Amino acid sequence: MITRRALITAIATLLAALLVAACGSSSGGGSGSSQAQAAVTGKVWVLDSTRLLAGTTDVIVTAEFAGGQITGENGCNRYNGPYQADAATGTMTIGPNLATTQIACPGIRARLEQAYMAALPKVKKYEATTEQLTLLDGSGKALLRYTASNGAQAIKGSWEATMIYTGTALQGPVEGSKLTATFDGTQISGDSGCNTFSGGYTTSGDTISIGTLASTTRACADPAVDAQEQQYLTALGLAKTFTVAGNRLDLYRADGGYAASFARAS
Repeated sequence: MITRRALITAIATLLAALLVAACGSSSGGGSGSSQAQAAVTGKVWVLDSTRLLAGTTDVIVTAEFAGGQITGENGCNRYNGPYQADAATGTMTIGPNLATTQIACPGIRARLEQAYMAALPKVKKYEATTEQLTLLDGSGKALLRYTASNGAQAIKGSWEATMIYTGTALQGPVEGSKLTATFDGTQISGDSGCNTFSGGYTTSGDTISIGTLASTTRACADPAVDAQEQQYLTALGLAKTFTVAGNRLDLYRADGGYAASFARAS
C-alpha cells in the first residue's frame, strides 16, 4: 500500500522534473544566433544594399560560401577571403586578409564597396534560413542582410545586354544596336546585332555553361556591329558563373571578370 508520505514524495519528484524540462525548453528558445542555423553554402546570397547605403538599389553585392572561402561582388569589384562558421552556435568570422580585384569605380559604387568591405570583418554571428541570411556583430546588431537567389529560376526570361567583354575591355552596345539573350531553362537564344543565335546552356548553383552557339549568317552593314557580334558571342561562351539580382544579370569569366551584364527586358 502506498503511504501518504510516499505519494507526496512522488508528486514532488514529478513536479521537479516538469520544472526542469520547462526551463530547458525555455533556454533553447532565445536569440536566433544561439540556435542551429541553416546552411549558408550552395547559394548565391544577394545583399539588400539599401540597408547599408541609401540609393544603391541597382548595385549588386553578393556573397557565396564554400570550402572555407567567401567570394562575391562588392558593388565595384570581385572579392574573396577566408571565413569560419559554426551552424550549431550561429557564430561566424570573416577574414582577415580579404582580397579584391582593382577596378576603379566612381561615386556610389565606390562608397558601397568601402562600406561593405568594412562591415565584413566585424561579423561575429549569423542567422540563416533557406531564404534569408543576416550577419551580425558581437552585440547582435544586424550588419548585412541577404536574400538567396535561385539562379536556375531567376535567369529565365529575356535580357538586354548593357555591357560586354571585348577581349581587352568592357563596353556598351554600339549605338543603334541591341544585344539580347533569352534563357528558357535549357536553351539560350537572342539577337547579336544583325543576326540571331541559339544554343544550349546548363546551370548548377552559380555556375553556368553555354554551349556552342549557332547563328544566322546575314552580313552586317556596319563594321562596328559586325565586330561587336563576334565579341558578344565569344563573351557568352566565356561565362562560367552568374548572379541575378532583381532586374540585373551578370555573367563572369573564369578569372572573375565580367563576360557580360544585362538588364531584364521590359
